Amino acid sequence: MQEVDARRFRSFLRNQPRVARRGGGFDTSVFGRTMREGLLGAYGNALLARGNISEVERFKLRGTPGHEPRGAILATVEVAKIRCSVAVTYLQNRRKIWDDRLLESPEQLRAVLAALRTREGPRILMGDFNLYANIASPIIRDAGFVEVKHGPTFPVDKPDRSIDYIALDGLHAVNVEVVKLPVGDHRAVVVEVETGAKRLSSAKRPPAAESRVAPKRTAPAKKKAAKRKAAPAKRKTAPAKRKAAPAKKRPAKKR
Repeated sequence: MQEVDARRFRSFLRNQPRVARRGGGFDTSVFGRTMREGLLGAYGNALLARGNISEVERFKLRGTPGHEPRGAILATVEVAKIRCSVAVTYLQNRRKIWDDRLLESPEQLRAVLAALRTREGPRILMGDFNLYANIASPIIRDAGFVEVKHGPTFPVDKPDRSIDYIALDGLHAVNVEVVKLPVGDHRAVVVEVETGAKRLSSAKRPPAAESRVAPKRTAPAKKKAAKRKAAPAKRKTAPAKRKAAPAKKRPAKKR
């Protein structure tokens, strides 16, 4: 989550990460402050999980003085017995003061990717990058991540651009959906992923299935043939014994 409030007057002093965790049925949440307001108020990013969050690191991203401060949350998330290194960020949407042709967000994106690469895989990067694909996609690819392709996410009512991203390293996206939620000015990107191990095993299923079928076809054929040969042999010998027994007893009675 980005642009999240904690104990600010504009959000009625609510702790929005905690409210979202309870309302969404999440188990844990982490708040990463990027700005302070008054003695208690704060604003920043949040990470929520239906599982355990550990090894949390919050760090600020370099930016121009006077611009809104930006930051990221790095953590280890364990869901369904799978551990992943996850980063959540919200990058700058303004240009550098000394050169309005240059954006600040590309450098910030590289910094987050570099920090995430130092952690154990698999890895997931999520956030509002405030970048179009022609700039963000090459940076993601050069860092060794795979960008999850999806539809436009902004503005929420009639989205015509995509500035929100999910990038994976060591994971495979199997289902992707863009969803309009009752909160926020962006649409949410919902992605279902599989681990690399599962993806590889599924790719090997066809050859494995063929090797299993061969013995199943030959084994029943042998059993049926054995039963068919043995059954007639027993039926032929049984009547022969019955006929031989009366032949010996009848002459004995007449004498």
